[in-house]
Amino acid sequence: MSENKNKFNDEDIHYSESMERAKKVDISKNVHVYTNAEDYYKENMSTAKTFLVFGFLGTVFTALNIFGVLRIMNGMLQMGLSACMFLGFMIYGIVVLRSKKELIERVEKEKQDREKYTVWMKEKFTSEMLSALGSPDSSPEELELLQANFISEELVRHFPEINPNFADTLAEEFLGE
Repeated sequence: MSENKNKFNDEDIHYSESMERAKKVDISKNVHVYTNAEDYYKENMSTAKTFLVFGFLGTVFTALNIFGVLRIMNGMLQMGLSACMFLGFMIYGIVVLRSKKELIERVEKEKQDREKYTVWMKEKFTSEMLSALGSPDSSPEELELLQANFISEELVRHFPEINPNFADTLAEEFLGE
């Protein structure tokens, strides 16, 4: 029986230490926005396709001007610069498309990490624990920000490899559930 009592006291001490750390959190620190890997992937693929299309169309347009089919551009300098610019668009689009495999791997890793961190947060942070943060005169917005910052700092402390901005995003999503 005394063994159970000691276990309870140890948990109570850890809980008290967590509460003290939470009260010291700077609630104005959330200033960065995290772009998740899936959104980054979609944005890059869209950009690559756009650059390829405009690069191809621009190259065709410039070639038609160079060969005299169209007479919209005047002078070789203008046509040469235009050709270089549109070829650059196409090269950039191809380079981004070639990085597709790495971006997909990044998306998969983030999904695995997100699952690992979410499971850990569900085990560690109970609604009772989170509702005890702050003071009785705290507004709901202050309390939510304090909770998000506390969860984020605990994530960073427990998982040093996590991007702090990703931790902020995970904390906000966890509180939104």
